[in-house]
Amino acid sequence: MESMVHLSCFDGKTIIERFSKAANWLRRHPGTALVVDPGVYELSTPLARRTMNHVLSGVFGENPQDVMFTPKFAYSTGLLLDNIENLTIFARGVLLMVDGFMEPVAIQSCRNITIEGLSVDHKRKPFSMGVVSDVQWQEKEKGSFIVQFGADYPTFPQTPMPRLALYDPYASRFAGYGEYRIIRREWLGENRWRFSFEGMRFNPAGMECYVWHAFHSRPAIRIEESQNICLRDVTIHSQPGMGVVAHRSSNLLLSGMRVVPSAGVHMSTNTDATHFTSCKGTVRIENSVFEGQGDDSVNIHTYYHTIRETDGCSCIVELESPDGTHTQSRDIPDAGDLLELTELNTLACTDTYRVLAAEQIDHRTNRLLLDHPLPENCPGFSFANASHTARFEFCNNLCRNHIARSVLVKVKNALIENNTIMDATGTGIYVAAEAEWREGLCTTQNIVICRNRIVNCGRASGSGRKNGSGGICVTVDAENAIAPTHASVIICDNIIDCPEAPYGIYVSNTAKFVLERNDVNALQEPVILA
Repeated sequence: MESMVHLSCFDGKTIIERFSKAANWLRRHPGTALVVDPGVYELSTPLARRTMNHVLSGVFGENPQDVMFTPKFAYSTGLLLDNIENLTIFARGVLLMVDGFMEPVAIQSCRNITIEGLSVDHKRKPFSMGVVSDVQWQEKEKGSFIVQFGADYPTFPQTPMPRLALYDPYASRFAGYGEYRIIRREWLGENRWRFSFEGMRFNPAGMECYVWHAFHSRPAIRIEESQNICLRDVTIHSQPGMGVVAHRSSNLLLSGMRVVPSAGVHMSTNTDATHFTSCKGTVRIENSVFEGQGDDSVNIHTYYHTIRETDGCSCIVELESPDGTHTQSRDIPDAGDLLELTELNTLACTDTYRVLAAEQIDHRTNRLLLDHPLPENCPGFSFANASHTARFEFCNNLCRNHIARSVLVKVKNALIENNTIMDATGTGIYVAAEAEWREGLCTTQNIVICRNRIVNCGRASGSGRKNGSGGICVTVDAENAIAPTHASVIICDNIIDCPEAPYGIYVSNTAKFVLERNDVNALQEPVILA
């Protein structure tokens, strides 16, 4: 039996100081379990509080992501595990109550780490919630309403509000997102705002109004350059960014993960619940719940690096992803990695190359030495790292009431089975590399989607519905997607009831596919084979 040590054995004025001392001790004593006694622990730093205040007062502009989600932006990390092996953290009944905007937990360059039972929430949520009243109609689908935000959500005349969503308590979901548009807002004083809208096809009176104050920022839990990591029964109630983000890591298990709103609200993280980039081995999510997040439940992919210069076997590549990497750190191939030469216009693979050496030039740019020469002219071509695409398993999970799509798959092999996906504004399951976001990989080998139940998804084209499909969409998201880049896709025994989406299932760019025993209801056609 492994030895144990309690966090209470380490002194310090804050939990950050105590945990830092514990981490230093655990680094020298691998194989020891850390027990954190149940309770509410305030997690904060002056920098975290200052960052939050700058966001809410408008110092970072209308979209704080442009300032906060950059490589040089200074931020605080709460509980940092760095270069530690063979550790289990028992934290059942532990709530980290974050005061400010920061990265609560980070796992960096670790092996064989398990965290059990930890919860994360925020003293002042990274969003604001109020109730809609005084709806005034100027003409059809156009008018205004007033929102009184509660005392727990102080706002100011310059508070940024880059996104607004309305929650219908009777339907228990976000209502009409992607259909209406907020065209103006007006500060009325005493935490009250008037919002002018157009495209509103329902009466929002009495609905809950949620406004985001930031999109991407630091995640609640970051996993980077680590192997064999397990998050078991971990809960994230809120975060000014994503929930869990893993980058350049391998063999990850999220079991009993919950990214869900806390009591009394219906929103959780500001953007994705989980996001995995350039990972290897197997990434598995099981028996988990994702609800109320401001974007996808899960997105897993590598990046497309645009070829800038070539000289025989040498080249310079640049990461053009609009947001950079999702941890704002490097994405550079390892020696021996297999790269797919990809034409961005089609996302078709035209050749493969083995990396002999790689050198980082700056945050987004790398110099690569390859095993054979590149073509002399490579405009519009990129590399995707086929060695950094994990097998993905998403099984026995519940996704409900959130913005955008639920499951995004951009890896070679995936199993998506026995999940319930309800009330996502976008497509339930989406298998497609995306050229615009520079997120791949496109040449899938074996995708299995079976025994899922997808209900009331894909309700509006402007909120993440892809190719008109509410249930399942398998395609290639490129300007001229002509290649059959999906080798084998099996879609069987799914129940899809998406009456507000034109189609239930949409499949294209696939060499071999099996569609059997699916029960599909949609607005126009149950299945489209393009």
